[in-house]
Amino acid sequence: MNNFWKNEPSVQDFLVRTNDVVRTAVSPASRYIRSTLIDLADNRGKMLRPAMIYIASLLGNEQDRDEPLILNLSAAMEMLHMASLVHDDVIDDSSTRRGRPTIQAQAGVKKAVIAGDYLLARAFSQLNAGNDEMSPEIVKNSICRLCDSEIDQDSELWDFSIGESRYLRRIAGKTASLFSLSLYLGGAAVKASERTRQLLRRIGYGIGMFFQIQDDILDYIGDAADLGKPSGNDLRCGLATLPLIYALQNDSSRKLEKLLDNRRRINRRTSDKIIREVTELGGLTRAAGKSHFYCERAYADIAKLGVNETSRLLLTIMDRLDKRKS
Repeated sequence: MNNFWKNEPSVQDFLVRTNDVVRTAVSPASRYIRSTLIDLADNRGKMLRPAMIYIASLLGNEQDRDEPLILNLSAAMEMLHMASLVHDDVIDDSSTRRGRPTIQAQAGVKKAVIAGDYLLARAFSQLNAGNDEMSPEIVKNSICRLCDSEIDQDSELWDFSIGESRYLRRIAGKTASLFSLSLYLGGAAVKASERTRQLLRRIGYGIGMFFQIQDDILDYIGDAADLGKPSGNDLRCGLATLPLIYALQNDSSRKLEKLLDNRRRINRRTSDKIIREVTELGGLTRAAGKSHFYCERAYADIAKLGVNETSRLLLTIMDRLDKRKS
């Protein structure tokens, strides 16, 4: 289990059981992809989305806790996330993920696409087995936003002129929407009030935006051993993220713009030069300020939940995300 949940045995236990459900869900797959899917499931990351479902469900009374339902929803969200990562790696032509070869690097693009599609199908099947408390509209909209944002990201590759608002819209759909949906599902599973469910959605949005901006900063300053992939990977894939967007706004000499003119020939040496320029132009500092804007927003919303185990664990997530290196 990822060290992120060290000292939280109840969360660790739940995530181990969630992984068992994921393994069971993918076991009927064809032998062509079954071992690949099981290996992917066992290469667990932080499992933040299923953890959020569990954490939100702690708001419910014991009689309202349908453990099999909560586990199925958690497994569905993890499979949805896994599918998005597999498809991301295909689009970005990534060779490593979490320090290990990606499916496409090991088995080719064809098997990776099929594996991702299978995970999506299984995730939708698990989500449809929910209860009447869950709004199909919220679930549908969140998943549509994820797909739309993935399409937008791919269509914008090598376009370094996108602005802050477009970037924020993209990560809201790609990352924050699933964080928001996870907390909503956990609350709905235990019949939390509508007001509480909407508050949970806001908290998920704030955490998701904070998480993704921080992730994009780490791509510039993180260590490859910690990240599980080379630093500067987004640049070499042609992806404009917030540190670069902010730095370009201060690029009066156009030195950074000229480095980016290499377009599809940004190698490791060029990306290192770009990273230095982004740092000197204040892109990283300003992006860190934006991430903490969302961090503080999430803290304020968590406080509205009151003092309970859910708010304690959400604060734990925020604290550990703030200190992470990968």
